[in-house]
Amino acid sequence: MIELEICSNGIRSTQQAALGGANRVELCDNLGEGGTTPSIGTVEICAKIPKIEIWPILRPRGGDFFYLSEEKESMLRDVFYLKNLPIQGIVTGALLSNGELDIAFLKDLMKEAEQLPWAFHRAIDMTKNPMDALEHLANLGFKRVLSSGGFNKAEDGITQLKEFHVQFGKRIQIMPGSGIDETNVAKILKETGCKHIHVSLRTSEKSEMTFQKEGVFMGKPDFGGEYSYQRTDSERVKNILSLTKNI
Repeated sequence: MIELEICSNGIRSTQQAALGGANRVELCDNLGEGGTTPSIGTVEICAKIPKIEIWPILRPRGGDFFYLSEEKESMLRDVFYLKNLPIQGIVTGALLSNGELDIAFLKDLMKEAEQLPWAFHRAIDMTKNPMDALEHLANLGFKRVLSSGGFNKAEDGITQLKEFHVQFGKRIQIMPGSGIDETNVAKILKETGCKHIHVSLRTSEKSEMTFQKEGVFMGKPDFGGEYSYQRTDSERVKNILSLTKNI
């Protein structure tokens, strides 16, 4: 049985993921930055949506995964609040400047919410030695790791993802992600042997604003401006579940 995780950018996407039948969401803000920690309010509302697991990402900013002491403190404070919400787990990642895992800090994070399971995000793909990193993550007790196999897109990392799964799949769940959609999901799952998959499956939703101010952008114009919204599409979720049903 394949488990489907949706990379959700908020309440609307989480609603759509649940409607489509996904198992869980990695709940993020700022997907243009690769995903950052969502607001506590967003997590609290999403946690009320039935029939789907909520796993917020713990990442204070975009960019690399080497954090200042102040950034680490902010992450610990976020965990302090997140652990008291009805969520099913937390997703995070942290590295040392030499490309190895920041094991001491990861232990601190896990200790702050030891009642919750933890997953490691695509910081694994930025490590100096992913195999060593996976060994450490399995020993630390991480439940799952999201990876593209060290490439920009998971389809290009199939060989490495298969090796991850063969070597560590019985100790930690290997979940392919990045660039996966209806056209390649079956291939990636069959060739890697993995039983978890991470997708976005977004569509563009037009704003319901009747008055629209032209030529003024609060963010980047190439993200569609303020009068469209990227969200997960429940029909695409249903479709990809049907494509993975017999794998």
